Amino acid sequence: MGRILPILVVMVLLVMCVIPSTGSVKRETYKQISSRNTFYVGGSGPNNYTEIQEAIDNSSDGDTIFIYSGIYNESIFIDNTLILLGEDKNTTIIDGTDISYNTIFVTANADNMLISHLTIKNNQSDINGTGIYLVSDSNLITQNVFMCWLGIRIEKYEGDVSCENEISHNYFDDSTGAWIFHSNHNLIHNNSYNRFVHMVRLVNSSNDVIRNNYGENGFLGVWSTSSKDSIIIENVFIDSSGGISLQYSSNFEIAYNIIRNVGNGITFHREEGGHNIHHNIIEDCNTYAIYVDVTNDTKIHDNHIENNEYIMNLMGGMGNLIYNNNFLDNIRGAFFLDIRFHFYFINKNRWFNNFWDGFRVLPKPIFGFLIGGIYDSPWMLPWFQFDMIPAKTPHDIVLPDSMEEYL
Repeated sequence: MGRILPILVVMVLLVMCVIPSTGSVKRETYKQISSRNTFYVGGSGPNNYTEIQEAIDNSSDGDTIFIYSGIYNESIFIDNTLILLGEDKNTTIIDGTDISYNTIFVTANADNMLISHLTIKNNQSDINGTGIYLVSDSNLITQNVFMCWLGIRIEKYEGDVSCENEISHNYFDDSTGAWIFHSNHNLIHNNSYNRFVHMVRLVNSSNDVIRNNYGENGFLGVWSTSSKDSIIIENVFIDSSGGISLQYSSNFEIAYNIIRNVGNGITFHREEGGHNIHHNIIEDCNTYAIYVDVTNDTKIHDNHIENNEYIMNLMGGMGNLIYNNNFLDNIRGAFFLDIRFHFYFINKNRWFNNFWDGFRVLPKPIFGFLIGGIYDSPWMLPWFQFDMIPAKTPHDIVLPDSMEEYL
């Protein structure tokens, strides 16, 4: 029975990849079909290996490395396509601390890897303490526990682009989750995070999906820099310093998330814009529910924003639409800076059909400042924008059934 177990576990994992959970994105990322040979590490078998690396060095593409429960103080280097499978994710522990900066390093030759049912540790005190470092494509990392400074780093060398990796159903404890550099079409879903620096960080990446993740007691849920065309949907960010922050990024959809008891809910800094922000629940932020710094052509609509210090701050930018939102019981309202230099009248932000705490007949004024002039002679005047036809009753903001337990 012990020798049959690895085959059964791999079959179950493959079924999980083919049949997504309700409301998830169906992706064909993991392309390994079957295992050829199985090498055993630990346990009591007569031909079992005592070190994981020794088993890997004797394997070929398509083989399985099955690791029995135990503590393995190793740093692993993988240069061929394998299934790396632990007996139990809580008791099969690979610890690379004080051995290498990377507990598991997967080269560009090792596409289509499966890494599952392991606890992966690396408690180096800086950015170099990484659990899994990937420079290959189409890998599945699932059902693991990470206890590292950085759980997973995905990156390509020499300008190549890594793509189509899937990170799912992992638990990150006191770890940064995944840093994704120059990598496209990745799926990060159904992971849990506790005491994190970032759940996910995107840098120069595109077409990624971050879905159905849960994070608490951390610093910042998702941080994107110079990335585009990605989706952040149906996640929960609570009891942390921040929810989602985008810098120099464009064309994100941020939808159906719950952001509660954080510093800033969603922030945009120096963005190309084109974002679609809708159907989010943003509550109990101790600064801004939404902070927009020089971001253009973004739609902010059908969000429920309640009991925050500030509703929203629009610092510059043009062509943003704010409509069909609920603004309830926030301590301070919305604010804007409308910037107009060289007598060029920028297309200001437009507000319409938002619900502002109670029944309202007259237009709702939004206070801010109009800034204009020439470079060496600027001027600033108090100014108002208006929600000309505010909603008279709250909008019905409906989230998917999978989010009900967090409401």
